[in-house]
Amino acid sequence: MNDNSIWFGRAGSLRKLWDPTGGVLATRERETSVFTNKSGGVRTIKALEGARQFSLNYGALGRASFEYINQFVQGHMGPGPFVLIDPGRRNMLTVNQSAATSQTGDTRGFVANASGSSLASADSTWGGLPKVLTWSFATSAPSSPTLLLSKPSNVTGWLGIPVLNRAHTFWCTVVGGPIDVQLRLDWYNAAGLMSSSTGTTVTTSTTLPKRVAVQNVIPPAGALWVQCYVAPISGTVVAGESLSFLNFMLQEGDQPDGSWVGGTGVYPVTVLGMPEKYGFAEPGMLVSPTLTLQEVR
Repeated sequence: MNDNSIWFGRAGSLRKLWDPTGGVLATRERETSVFTNKSGGVRTIKALEGARQFSLNYGALGRASFEYINQFVQGHMGPGPFVLIDPGRRNMLTVNQSAATSQTGDTRGFVANASGSSLASADSTWGGLPKVLTWSFATSAPSSPTLLLSKPSNVTGWLGIPVLNRAHTFWCTVVGGPIDVQLRLDWYNAAGLMSSSTGTTVTTSTTLPKRVAVQNVIPPAGALWVQCYVAPISGTVVAGESLSFLNFMLQEGDQPDGSWVGGTGVYPVTVLGMPEKYGFAEPGMLVSPTLTLQEVR
């Protein structure tokens, strides 16, 4: 079952926020410059990445509810950054990861660990996204080969992708080989790696893209973060073979969604503010407060 609630707080101590009266404004702004050239034409430059600013508008909040958020505004919970889990972001991976290198045309966000292997971004011949991530193997049966989808942020203490105690599913579409492939989720608490969960092994095809998944996995007790891996079975890898990944998706739920959607990453947030306004005769009720949060890298 999917959780459509908004969760916010310190890692390991998240709290469900109240449903905003007017919804959530969460536009991911990518800075765009527009200029005119000498011939009268118009050109634009758009930033590769963007950052969301979240505005949660409430018609009213009781004093106790307001004070919980105000702890973060005023510094009682430390400087942050903090965790926001937003149900509006279905795919929890970054743009380049979810789109299998189509954003940047390079392999940032992916790390291969296999002797003699290499990663590349290549033009897709399968339709849909313009690029695929290609993992090529120069040696047979490399020892414990893995492909890591890097954590989205290098902020101190941000150990992966933040998770709730809900079922999660990680899946991708892959073609090539034929190689036996499985996916893996590594779970972390504040002290480090706790355990791993692996999915069903799928034998890839050179002519037909196949879906591979590790699904319906509930994090172990105490897990705060997850990291995603592709883990081919070493003995099925032959020198000269390659795997091409068409897309990736990490989502909440007990099985893959019917269709892929792009992700923009789950990043730390900091609190910009929450104005405090209350009636003179009713100081226990806050009037039309708006909580503003900003993604940081």
